[in-house]
Amino acid sequence: MDPAFFNKMKNVMHTAYYIAKEEQPFTQFPELHGLINRTGGTLPDSYNSDKACARFICNIYDVEREKLMEKLRNAKHFSIMIDGATDGGNIENEAVYVRFMADEGPVNAFLSIQAVKQGNASGILDAIYAAFEEAGIDDWKDQLVGFGSDGAAVNVGCRNGVAAQLLRDIPYLISIHCIAHRLELGVTKAIKENTNMVQLQNTLKNLYDQYHYSPKALRELHQIAEALEEMVLKPSNLHGARWLPYVHR
Repeated sequence: MDPAFFNKMKNVMHTAYYIAKEEQPFTQFPELHGLINRTGGTLPDSYNSDKACARFICNIYDVEREKLMEKLRNAKHFSIMIDGATDGGNIENEAVYVRFMADEGPVNAFLSIQAVKQGNASGILDAIYAAFEEAGIDDWKDQLVGFGSDGAAVNVGCRNGVAAQLLRDIPYLISIHCIAHRLELGVTKAIKENTNMVQLQNTLKNLYDQYHYSPKALRELHQIAEALEEMVLKPSNLHGARWLPYVHR
């Protein structure tokens, strides 16, 4: 390949990677393409489209994923972490992450996200199997030593939970209930036992309801803030085991 053209293609790849890394829409790619060329950069004009950007990102993904799979296959042992999520189509999915030791140190990486056909332990276990089958790793149970999840019964149930079913095939497996989730649950329980904290929680919830369901009240709040030359943020909701992130915001 001509060195000059190679450098242009490298710049295109860097630009596409930036779009993916910053979670920007593909339609931003042509604008960045034009900006780089106008400021002295060199990008091929034939790849100035959002569709080209999508192809480049797919190619980058394939290369980076193969690097990850090679490291995972060479790892002596690894652990998996799973978490459930529901997409925009109201379809339940399971995200699977892996953690292992590589030459550069501990690696935490996203492995796959799989649709869950049944919302029970067997369905989640099938999703884990599908994730490793997609990765081309058939003997993953021989390397698996750890399993992490939230505290839902479907995951950590002592009889038929996902961890219990894995333990039948991997008796030395270490199952860990997510530390961050346990902390959230502990804080939530502690709040319920403290009258002042319950009152504070109710006050914050009432503030959210006031400005969430009344556009007029929110508009007046911004007008007051503007008159006082202060910045104001719309109150966010407080629910479930999300107390600590709420207070942090």
